[in-house]
Amino acid sequence: MADRAVILARASSSKQAIEGDTLDEQMLQCSDFIIKQSWTEDRTFPFVESGRKKEREYFEEVIKYCEDPHNQIKYVVFKNISRFTRGGDEAYLHLKKRLNDAGVEIRDIYGTIRESVNTMESYGKKYDWSTYSPSQSDETYQANRAKDFVRDALTQMIGAEITYTRKGYWNRRPAYGFINQKIETTEDGLRNILVPHPKESEYVMTIFDLRANSAMSDIEIVQYLNTMGYCSRTFKRRDPRTKKVIGKGGGVPLTVKWMQQIIARPVYAGIICESWTQQKPVRAKFDGLVDIGTFNRANRGKVVISGNINEPQIKYGSRLIDTRIVKRRSRDNPMYPFKNFILCPICSNKIHASASTGKRGVKFPAYHHSKNHKYWSVSKKVAEDNIYAFIRRIKFNEDFIKLFEATFLEVWKEQRVSLIKESRLAGEHVNNLLAKQASALDSIKTTTSEMVRKALELDFELLDTQIKEARSARVSKEQNELNVKLSIKYAVYLMEHTEELLIDTDNPMQQGPLFALAFDELPRYDELINGTPKLSPIFSLNAKQNLSKSELVTPIGFEPMLPG
Repeated sequence: MADRAVILARASSSKQAIEGDTLDEQMLQCSDFIIKQSWTEDRTFPFVESGRKKEREYFEEVIKYCEDPHNQIKYVVFKNISRFTRGGDEAYLHLKKRLNDAGVEIRDIYGTIRESVNTMESYGKKYDWSTYSPSQSDETYQANRAKDFVRDALTQMIGAEITYTRKGYWNRRPAYGFINQKIETTEDGLRNILVPHPKESEYVMTIFDLRANSAMSDIEIVQYLNTMGYCSRTFKRRDPRTKKVIGKGGGVPLTVKWMQQIIARPVYAGIICESWTQQKPVRAKFDGLVDIGTFNRANRGKVVISGNINEPQIKYGSRLIDTRIVKRRSRDNPMYPFKNFILCPICSNKIHASASTGKRGVKFPAYHHSKNHKYWSVSKKVAEDNIYAFIRRIKFNEDFIKLFEATFLEVWKEQRVSLIKESRLAGEHVNNLLAKQASALDSIKTTTSEMVRKALELDFELLDTQIKEARSARVSKEQNELNVKLSIKYAVYLMEHTEELLIDTDNPMQQGPLFALAFDELPRYDELINGTPKLSPIFSLNAKQNLSKSELVTPIGFEPMLPG
């Protein structure tokens, strides 16, 4: 009976298995070798796994199969020693001895490994010391050579990649929203950078814009991006053992978790920070998709980029949310909305507010103050009537209203460019879904299998739902554009009716902050009565003839305490 042999075909990586020393080529060469030796090919073990690891899952399967006496394996055949191991002579001799103890020998098709010799064979005896491999020195040389080659090659390749990464170039797969592009540089030759992906980049910029500049929740942002047609990048799904293509992955909608991972990556602001830079931020040789200000606002304190643009720094805030509910007395009592925004007429400090209880148990709410001076107070009703009366005396002039309208239109034009892009993406998404739905309908008409028909009908209904959502998102974008004139009219109306802009009795907690917007400095109560408080520059424009857009900006030092 012919000796039984197994074939070991191994590649170190997916790229090598596809482009280099392919598994199919190794198996064909080993099969020819077995035929020439008049052995019987029992089984083939093709797999992709590094030869440097001490623990190798698929390689261990080969060893255990050969050690099983029921399989009656005599030889393990491979192309060369580097396919068997790249762990050097120590690892090679350990594996060889393990197989020899099970009565299994190893062979390479190049003939480096030769048959063992028993110096006592002529005497009919065999001892441990009498059996040796005449090719062992060559075998260990080849094993060490394979190990040295890997070390030298990886040191040269990865070392160069680390060096260029620290200079600001990109040496990995492109992040979502980017594609790799080679550029010719003066100092570093041909190098790789990231440039915006024609479609993915618009989704990423929309995510940052909405999270930085809108009041939408993360769930609402995710739902909005999905209606625009967002889907993750597709990739080829490969068999974990052989790395052959077995399907396709990716192409899934956005999730909150994935969105939060996207916004936390500094590369989108043109900053590289990873293990190859020792977690130190490096200014990239390419532009990000958003500016640093937008990146910081979108991350809301969890990741902050600061420092000089050429020497950036990254600070990480707490990623944990404290869910404990602690009951505290609020400093802001909705019953007294102006207590933190009016000063005492005697000492010019912020006044207090509370309700005293009379002899009959009746409460008398009032604003008051008495720190280091005689007690001063005024009833809540009288004080607020005087405040509202003063607000009704404030009025913007015609020049300011015209300037406001012009500025409003200018900002709208900038935002309209973004709206047009988003509307176009939503329209493309609708068209793609309609094409898929038409294809599904054709398949339903032609199929003869009832099971397949039901599955296709479910897909058709799902597509119909997605089309309705996508159309709704597209209409919403178009409606936003149409509502601009109405928005301007409403804004102008508020300018002409100042009391409706600054007075919000339905939301008491808004009263104080809105009231404070009218002043350059917080007013004393007596100044309100006399009509002599220092109004903010916005309202002081009443007395000016020539207005400029710079006067619409709040001056440094004036911080209106609006919610959020």
